[in-house]
Amino acid sequence: MTLLPIKDDLLERTLASIPGILGKLNYVADLRESGRYAHWGLARTYGEEALQRTMGEIHRALFLQVLRTPLRQLLEDVRRSAAAQRSDVRPYLEAILRNARSLVPPNLGGGSAAHFNSVVAALLSLLP
Repeated sequence: MTLLPIKDDLLERTLASIPGILGKLNYVADLRESGRYAHWGLARTYGEEALQRTMGEIHRALFLQVLRTPLRQLLEDVRRSAAAQRSDVRPYLEAILRNARSLVPPNLGGGSAAHFNSVVAALLSLLP
């Protein structure tokens, strides 16, 4: 197996298998405990400092991607993410809204938690 740069490893080997922007954001956010990201394999291969820097960068990029994606496209994305979790869309979005605080990265990169919450609330309002 070829050793890729850590960012490519995470994007191509781990996140590529997770459907949807929100699915990926949820996965990355779940790896963050007590303010630090935990991924045994990546930390072992690339080191703790590279893991923290790269995970923070990807967390921020996914968060901003959610904020920048048109609602129509994001709604389709949410359907894929929910289906992958064997969940209906409404409960999936309601869980995201309840856990929104954990999905927001430490460095917002220009986004805001309020904007994120309003996007998720808008998606919920678009459901039948």
